[in-house]
Amino acid sequence: MSKKNKLLKLGRLVSGDGIGVIAFSSPIESSRLERGLSALRERGFAVKVALQPSAEYGKTTYLFGSDSVSARAKAFGEMLEDPEVKVILAARGAYGSLELLPYLDFSALTANPKAIVGFSDVTCILLAAYERAGVTVIHGPSLDSCVAKIGVSKEAARSFSALLELLEGREINPFRGMTFNRLCGSERGEGPLIGGNLSLLSSLMGTPWEPNFDGHILFWEEVAEKPYRLDRMLVQMKLAGKFDHLQGVVVGYLSRCEHAQGLGPSAVDVIKNVFKDFDFPVLSGVPFGHELLNLPLPIGIHASIAGNSFELVESPVAL
Repeated sequence: MSKKNKLLKLGRLVSGDGIGVIAFSSPIESSRLERGLSALRERGFAVKVALQPSAEYGKTTYLFGSDSVSARAKAFGEMLEDPEVKVILAARGAYGSLELLPYLDFSALTANPKAIVGFSDVTCILLAAYERAGVTVIHGPSLDSCVAKIGVSKEAARSFSALLELLEGREINPFRGMTFNRLCGSERGEGPLIGGNLSLLSSLMGTPWEPNFDGHILFWEEVAEKPYRLDRMLVQMKLAGKFDHLQGVVVGYLSRCEHAQGLGPSAVDVIKNVFKDFDFPVLSGVPFGHELLNLPLPIGIHASIAGNSFELVESPVAL
């Protein structure tokens, strides 16, 4: 987002508001969809579902997508324009969001800011909305990864509660009282947040949707990528100058990102080597990404790093 433009914040979420669920990417298994929708309704929200998020589960009609590109793009546009929908929640991640980017119009989001929430493959939707509409968006749990599991997982329940507290304006900093691993760099950094899944960040490089990292704290996480692949993606962005003007780096879960039999450099070794010559602070072990405890990170909102602490310093809600 251009530094000349003021970030648009969100309206406060209240009980009875509408939450729209859309499968930007892959379809969701039907029983998980129903459990997630029931959990939203039990908490007093009106729920609207775009298209049929489970109809193509296990099929390849649209390759990896839940529906055609045109249908998903149209459904998203309708949710942006729907005054009853206050939050748009991703049903699932996986694959397929990238192909939507040329067909998305974010003008309705600028005119009427509302929260878009998701992670993983939905990273590209979040960053496009932030860059093109100038609205804060939420890197946070999806219906499938979290909401459908809150009845059986304390971590999932905590993640969903943290998301609601953030959107309702009851809590600014979900990371209050936590400490993390300081890997390298300076002691302090402050700036607006930007980031998401590393593979998606890498995939956006060289496209019209390449995000501007300058002046930001970059957060990223990854799942099922070996350390040599992490190294390749990070070095690509380093060579492209994407890290030259950062204020800090915050690393979330590196789920299943190990070499077979523990051979070779670790993911942490890779991170230390890539960022060793920069002055900004680099933290790891922050609870977001592909695990049940997936705390929300509002893109565009200011955060700070001090020693081994990381915290959000403003609300994404226009209080």
